[in-house]
Amino acid sequence: MERIILWKTHMLVIAILIYTDPTTENELVKKEDIESSLQIIYEVAIRSLGSLCVTEQFKFLTVPLDTLKFESIRQKADLAAALLQDLGVAHHNG
Repeated sequence: MERIILWKTHMLVIAILIYTDPTTENELVKKEDIESSLQIIYEVAIRSLGSLCVTEQFKFLTVPLDTLKFESIRQKADLAAALLQDLGVAHHNG
């Protein structure tokens, strides 16, 4: 079960990085979107998603993340690694 949660968390971070659209740099993230994202995180943390875990594989979280300063793919990969480490799901295998 923990491996599934770990895998879904990895996929979430990757989805955040891929979904971030650099053309929307002037748009601000709405407070309602942030509140919704925080509610989803809270529900995952207390494991109260119930049937949503079965019906939905993942949910998008709105994150104000400016990826324009990360030019190369290597920099974006480093960003993903840092996010995983900050979330506490990155484990060193060596």
